[in-house]
Amino acid sequence: MAIPLLLASAVLGTLVYEHTEQVLYKKAGVLKPPVGNIIDKDFKPINGTVVCCGIYEKLTHTGIWLNGGIVELAGSGLIRTVSPQRFLSERSGQVIYGLGDANKAPLASADVAKRASVRLFSYEEYHVITNNCHQFVARCFPSDMDKKITLFNELNLLLVDFYQQPLYFYPFVNKM
Repeated sequence: MAIPLLLASAVLGTLVYEHTEQVLYKKAGVLKPPVGNIIDKDFKPINGTVVCCGIYEKLTHTGIWLNGGIVELAGSGLIRTVSPQRFLSERSGQVIYGLGDANKAPLASADVAKRASVRLFSYEEYHVITNNCHQFVARCFPSDMDKKITLFNELNLLLVDFYQQPLYFYPFVNKM
């Protein structure tokens, strides 16, 4: 009797979570990254563009595009630049998405790119909740926006505040 109740609770919890996530995205003006591997050849990130990839279809890993690579906070605590292929290689995601506007122009900031580049090859104490990749990306934005960020949704809210427009994530690199 307990197992069916646990299963029903898990299914219901998942449905409520997914509905809440959709409402938050819609309120924030964020379009979730599309599902699939179709590359948008019109989208080209520039220095300072926020990029992301999926992890097991429920989580997201983020970084900052810089000179053809991606600056990320690794699980070891090292802030490093990796190639797009390396960004995907240790994750289950098949596609890298870049942040853009409704016209497929990348949303980016030279100041964000500079903040990311200055932090290259430094170490931070990585923690999956209190100091993860989303927190690293958030800290690359102006200090008055320095909030505690744990989830991809929270990072998106910060990005909407910064760019003051709806956000779109365009697929631009496929795992090969």
